[in-house]
Parts: sequence; structure tokens; C-alpha cells
Amino acid sequence: MLVSERDSSVSAREALLVWSRRMVAGYPGVRINDFTHSWRDGLAFLAILHRNRYQTDTHGQTNKPVL
Repeated sequence: MLVSERDSSVSAREALLVWSRRMVAGYPGVRINDFTHSWRDGLAFLAILHRNRYQTDTHGQTNKPVL
């Protein structure tokens, strides 16, 4: 499901859930189903931070944090 600014049939809440699911895809044990239970243990939040905090170069070395 693609969500864009032009898709008025999707609420902002659902768009944020879709974005969150994309950000945590590939992290073992992290699954986002809703805004309540899925965030309680903090793993979803940490996975999103981890995915967006650092960029890697082509050699797999971590560069400066992205702000």
C-alpha cells in the first residue's frame, strides 16, 4: 500500500502506521499493529531511531549521525 500526500482516502493516523511499519520492517521481534500495544516495550521506537540515526557508506562503515 502506497501512501502519498495526494491519497485523501487514507487518514493521517493510518499513514503514520504504514510509515512506522516500513521503518521497522526487518527488525526481528518488532511488529506494529496499533498505537497502543505495539509501542509499550519501546522496541518499535528504538528500531525507528536506529534506522534513521545513522547512514552507512558503501563499505558498511557508519558515518556521522544524520540530524
